[in-house]
Parts: sequence; structure tokens; C-alpha cells
Amino acid sequence: MLACAIVAIAQLAGVSRRASSGSPRVLVFEDTYETWMVKAPGAKAHSRLGLATARLGGGKAGSEVAGDWYEVQLGDEVAPADAEAAFAKAGATEVEPVLPRVPYGDPVAVEDPAAPAATTATASSTEPSSHDDPPSAFGAGTALRNGPVSAPRLSTQWALTQPSDQDIDAPEAWQIGTGSGAVVAVIDTGVDASHPDLAGRVLPGRDFSGSGTGATVDKVGHGTSVASIIAGNGTQMAGVAPDAQILPLKVFRDSAAGFSMTGYLQAIRYAADAGADVINISLGCGGSSSCYSQAELDALQYASSKGVVVVTAAGNGDATGRGMNNDDPATPDFPSTYEVPGLMSVTSSTRFGDWSTWSNYGRRNVDLAAPGEGIIVASPLQSYRSVSGTSFSAPMASGVAALVAAANPEAGPDDLKSRLMSSVARSATLATRTAAGGVLNAEGAMRAVGSAAVAGGGGAAAADLVST
Repeated sequence: MLACAIVAIAQLAGVSRRASSGSPRVLVFEDTYETWMVKAPGAKAHSRLGLATARLGGGKAGSEVAGDWYEVQLGDEVAPADAEAAFAKAGATEVEPVLPRVPYGDPVAVEDPAAPAATTATASSTEPSSHDDPPSAFGAGTALRNGPVSAPRLSTQWALTQPSDQDIDAPEAWQIGTGSGAVVAVIDTGVDASHPDLAGRVLPGRDFSGSGTGATVDKVGHGTSVASIIAGNGTQMAGVAPDAQILPLKVFRDSAAGFSMTGYLQAIRYAADAGADVINISLGCGGSSSCYSQAELDALQYASSKGVVVVTAAGNGDATGRGMNNDDPATPDFPSTYEVPGLMSVTSSTRFGDWSTWSNYGRRNVDLAAPGEGIIVASPLQSYRSVSGTSFSAPMASGVAALVAAANPEAGPDDLKSRLMSSVARSATLATRTAAGGVLNAEGAMRAVGSAAVAGGGGAAAADLVST
């Protein structure tokens, strides 16, 4: 799958990692990378970094991303030692290379957009600019449902309901609630708001990618598919939370390779400030500790502090098609492996309730499984397709989190997470590969009693995953 490409990039990187918490912070540049995230506190940090970059020659310091982090582009000729000295003098405290994140599912090209100049939007090119979608692009919002949830394609959506009962029991959960009032932010390739199965479910979003096409244009198809799993309205297919609303936040420039790290970090914080109940992140970087990003972790901790549940895809394995162990410090996945209150890592389960062998696992760092094979989804241009990947397992859990959040508005991130984890359908193949030991169950989560913490769950601490 596409995710294998990023594994190869990460394994070749060999970047020295930031020291663990409590150790002296050291700036370490390497000539393998041109684009960096630099943390520099202070009101005049941007000016100091800009001056340092100008003196080095051939580079550019972008404006503040968030939380004192800045994206900096260095020229090819800059020696690492010179960069370290210049940025230390400018007051920088941390530095890390920008490694792109990729969708954890197979995108479909809706059009043939021009290829981006690089795999990430960088400060040397056009700096990503965010803009809101015009309200006129949307309907009047969620329509009140008249009667029970139904959809012509529901009988083909095995993940929601099937006779063998290896599904997530969505119809049983809908008898309790359908997610009305919950908002799920989808940080992805955009969401096609004109699709019939998303009509009335997509809020005005924001394009953080710099594409200029808007958050409701999805030329990749990945974000639309993710959104339909969460909140398909039943025109043809049903979402897990069919009356929830989607907040589309676009971080790919109309290509699965056009990822913007700056836009991604801003999107996480924007979702939290905009009042999202759940953030779905069906993308990542895995197979190496080099994928670790303190700037990414800072953004996720900010979202958690605002009471937002973050649901992440655990990853789709290595280049051989076998799942990787996210508990192994040599092959973690990010963002799914971070230790953040309320963050959930979701791997894939089969039609028979077993672990999908191509998906990542980890009894400590992967929380639970959800269906991720042969999933019916909406695609741009009013079409449908069948997809596989942990990209599509994560929105199953995001949909259930939206159901529970709507029914329990007082519940915090850890409480919501505990309800999902304590109610899984047990599976022998998942008992040693996930913290919860089973497959997501929507009805069970809706009926579960929350708790403040989940024994054995959560991600690994950063200190356990980065070399010092």
C-alpha cells in the first residue's frame, strides 16, 4: 500500500532524535533534509529565525505554525554545524525534520491534478495559506430524521450489520442514538460535500493545504470515503453516526503526495478550537522512530486539553504486506503511538472478527480493532467503491465515539475512550495484539458506563520511543 513508501523514507532517514523529557535539548541538523520544524519561544522569534536563515543563505523561515513552532527551509549548501550554531544563537530550543504523512488507505484519483513540486508544502515554495469554505457551498445543516435509519446499500455494509454478527452492531446502537449534535473533524484530503450521502452532513470547513481549491473539493477521494463511513446519511449507504456532522479540514494539496505539515498541525488546533467532539486522523508515518514529531505531539495534547477525542489509524504494515509491531521502539507509528489522553489507535479486523494480518498491532500502543476490509464508501463524483486499510477502520471508531459523545455530552476524552475499549467483542487473534483485545462494538459502547482511565490502554510515552 501507499503507506509502505513512507516506511522506506523513514528507515533511510537516520535522524538523531530529540532528547527525552528532562534531558538537555540539543539542536541537531542533518543534510538529509531541507525542511525543518524549529521551536523558538518569544515575541520576536520569527524575526530572529528569519535573520538566521538569511545569514545561512538560500533559505526561508515561514510564519509561526502554532505553539512556537516554525517551518524553516534551508538551502542545499548549508552545513549542519552552521545551521545548529545559527539557530541556537536565534533562541531555538528544538528542531526536527519534516517527514510527510500519508493516507493509510488506497486513494483513488478523481482527476489528474498537476503533481506538487515536493512531497510536502514547504516554506521555500508557496507557503500554505488557509481559507474558509463559503457558507453558500453548504445546505442548511443536518435534517431531522423521520423514522429509523435505512439505506439501500445497508445490506452490503457488512461492517455495520451482518447475520454472522462479526459486525459492530450499528443498527442496535441506532436504537439509542444516531449522533445528532456531534461534530467530527476529518483531517484529510478534503470532503466532497456535494455527494448525496453527505448532503446536510458537512459543515463549512477550512483548506489548510495551500491548494486554493477548498476543503469541500476532494481530488483524491480518501477524505470523502472516511467522512461517509462516519456520517453517511442513508441516501445510498449509512454512516456509523448517520446524523453527526463533518468538519472537513484539508491538509493535502489535491494529491496523496501533497501533504502540508504546517497545515496539518494548524488543522488539529483549529478543530479543537472550533468545538469538534472527535478528530479523525486516517494518515501517518510509520516504521521508524524518525517519524516522531514533537510539534505533532504538542498539537494533539492541545486538542486533548480542549476535551477532544482523537482517533488515529494504526498503520498498514511494511513493504512485504505484513503488519508491524507498534510496541517495538524500532517500528512505531505516528500519530497513533503517542501517549495522549483520549487518543485511540485503531487497527483492522476481518469479516470474521479476526486481526487483518496486513495491519499494525501492539498490545500497548494499539487500542482496538474495527472493520477495515471490503468497506463500502462514498467517493467523489457521486460514486461508491469498496476499500481496505486502517484509514477506514479509524472512522468506524470515530463514528462510535460521535454516537457516545452525542448521548453523553458530559463525557471527557478518557471517558469516551474507556466506553469504546471496555465494550469490544473479544477475539482470540486480537487478545495479544491490542490493548482492548477485540473488535469495536457500537451498541456495547452506547450502553457502557464510562470510567476515568483505561487499564493497559493508551500509547507509549515519548521517552520509550525515541533514542537518546
